[in-house]
Amino acid sequence: MIKLVVTDIDGTLTTEGTDQVSEEIYDLVLEMKKLGIVFAAASGREYDSIYRVFEPVKDEMIFIAQNGAYVVCRGVEISRKPIRRSVFEDLLRTLKARDDCQYSTSAPEGIYLDYQNDYFYDVLTKGYKNNVYMVDDVLKADADFVKVSVFQKNGISRQIRDDLLIPHWQKDLQVVVSGKYWIDFMDKSVDKGHAVADIQKVLGISREETMAFGDNGNDIGMLKQAGESYAVANAGSSVKEVARHVAQAGPDGGVIKVLKELINTMKNENK
Repeated sequence: MIKLVVTDIDGTLTTEGTDQVSEEIYDLVLEMKKLGIVFAAASGREYDSIYRVFEPVKDEMIFIAQNGAYVVCRGVEISRKPIRRSVFEDLLRTLKARDDCQYSTSAPEGIYLDYQNDYFYDVLTKGYKNNVYMVDDVLKADADFVKVSVFQKNGISRQIRDDLLIPHWQKDLQVVVSGKYWIDFMDKSVDKGHAVADIQKVLGISREETMAFGDNGNDIGMLKQAGESYAVANAGSSVKEVARHVAQAGPDGGVIKVLKELINTMKNENK
């Protein structure tokens, strides 16, 4: 019997980079709660961005933000895993020297930027609805940074992904491709799967009692931690390889359909 449902957001539950989610999900979250199922959203997004997507049911769920670096339930911080400061500073200096991408730095309270790029600022604030703090120099900011993200407007290039950033930093950091446009860097201990495992341990829920949905590389650990795992149809091949099932894609598609089936099945079993 499923007792925990965890879903990715961008590319799985919504169109990437938007807050347009099917409003059916709110009713489904409440229905699952009545059946004793805990619902969690797990995303590379910042907490405030996920919070806004799920505001109607914010007190009925768990938020796994920044790929698991920051976990919150009912406004209470469950855990945070900041990047080691020396590694953070080395990475940021490297990114500051590049002119082929934008970068953002994330703390639990929001994103810090120390340069102006109007398009990127609009992506962060109008697309993802993040809190963004403009500062003179992020390296001097008094914040607990849990994630650094690299963005390319036309999609992450192979040169950035495979030749430059990932091979150089994956020894010291957890580095994941997080959608078409992003690469995320977190502390080595951070993974959506680790966050789900921690929740399972606290709540006494097994892997077999967990259902998860995802579409990208940063979802693989989470899918492996779920007995009932779904890659949406638009997922990459590496994601589909670890998932037990494939669901339809789109905001009104697979996740909603599977959750409706789950709820109906459990209601019938409880009759």
